[in-house]
Amino acid sequence: MSFDIVGMIMAAIGAIAACIAAVPVIKTWLPIKLSDKEQNILKLSVGSASFNGIFEYNLEPKPIVKIPYQHHKVITVNTEILELREKGLIRIMEGSFGQPQGSVWYQLTSKGYCLVKRIR
Repeated sequence: MSFDIVGMIMAAIGAIAACIAAVPVIKTWLPIKLSDKEQNILKLSVGSASFNGIFEYNLEPKPIVKIPYQHHKVITVNTEILELREKGLIRIMEGSFGQPQGSVWYQLTSKGYCLVKRIR
């Protein structure tokens, strides 16, 4: 084999490797798709002045999302919380805040805040 053929093969392999490496970066350019319930959860979390960006996820007797210590607006959920966590829009608040047994408090991430500003 001549060096020209080997060089072309190496260049082709390098181009393919560069395309594969660019996939994660290109995925960040795409807009995040949210279901209606996911949008409602994010809007609910910024709807309170005292708990801005925070919501409570109650697991019992059925999974619901609400603003902590307020019961006027409740959203029944299935897998939406897991999907929002996978998308990096919410995170669990660390610490003990006096929440009842079977509930978890979540907070919006900076990525979540930016998305809420766009969908409001």
